Formats: sequence, structure tokens, C-alpha cells
Amino acid sequence: MKDPGGPDHAARGRATYLDPWSAARGDGGSPARYLLSLLRVQWRSVTAGALFGVAWMLSQALMPAALGRAIGDGVAARDEGALVTWAAVLLGLGAAQAVTGVLRHRFAAFNWLSAAYRTVQLVTRQATRLGSTLPKRLSAGEVVSVGLSDVSHIGDTVDIIARGSGAVVAIVVVAASCCRRRRRSA
Repeated sequence: MKDPGGPDHAARGRATYLDPWSAARGDGGSPARYLLSLLRVQWRSVTAGALFGVAWMLSQALMPAALGRAIGDGVAARDEGALVTWAAVLLGLGAAQAVTGVLRHRFAAFNWLSAAYRTVQLVTRQATRLGSTLPKRLSAGEVVSVGLSDVSHIGDTVDIIARGSGAVVAIVVVAASCCRRRRRSA
């Protein structure tokens, strides 16, 4: 008998939106291999989330520098034009941070849910395939653990890519900016 959730079934158009067969077949590979297969399937939304995460973190990281320039070039130098310019830069950074923060969160939530539900579908399909032999292989606690804890961790791993990539880029940009300022002042 053919597996009703197998790839041949999906080809007939009866697959659900989140088809776990497109991510992995549960072939006994490593956890890292499974996560990479999830990233391969979700690459568009993960990439979009990471790009919005970079823009979000950069706009946040550049705020102190723009504020410092507004105070130094505008307030301390008593230059009204510079103060207005840097105030506009701060406003633009704040608007960019708000918009990209919302979009980053939207993609992060989608990525979390997509990875978690793909995993739930894969585990459910495997449990159905094993049938009555499942209690002989695993205790009930282990099955519940996958449903409650492991799925959440898998979703968290895919979710953190947006913030993590943004944080790394922001740290590099701030460090490069500090090094450049230090060289100019020396």
C-alpha cells in the first residue's frame, strides 16, 4: 500500500500547504542535516527575514551615532541647519527601524510556524507509519517530548536567523565605524 502522505500523493495535488516531504523524509540523518533541509525549503522567507533583520538592527545601531552628530554638529556648533539635518536622519532611522522591525517579526513568526508545523507533520506521518510498533520503540513521554519541546526548539532555531544575522552585521558595522574614527583621530 502506498503512503497517503508520500511524494506521489503530493504530486496528485492533495498535499497540504506545508508539505514536510519537501523538507526531509526523516531518513535518520543528523539534526543539523534536518535543519539545513528546512532552511533549503524555506530559503525565500528566511532570506527576507534576515534582510529585514539586518536593516532593523542597523537602523537601531546607527541611532547613537546620528544623535551624537546632531548634538556635536548642531547643538554644540550652534548650526541650525545641521541640527535639522541630523534630526531628519534620526526620524528616518526611527521610521526605518519601525517598519523593518514589523516586517522582520512577520517573517520570523512565519519561519517559526512553518518549521514547527513541517516538523509536526513529519513526526505525525512517521508515527502513523509505525502504527502499533511505536510503543515498542519509544515511551509515551518521548513522543510527547517531541511534540512539546523539540518542535519548539526547531522553530526557535529557524526564527533566530533574522535577529542573529542582523546582530552580526550591526556589530561589524559599529566595530568598523569605531576603528575608522580611531584611525582618523590618531
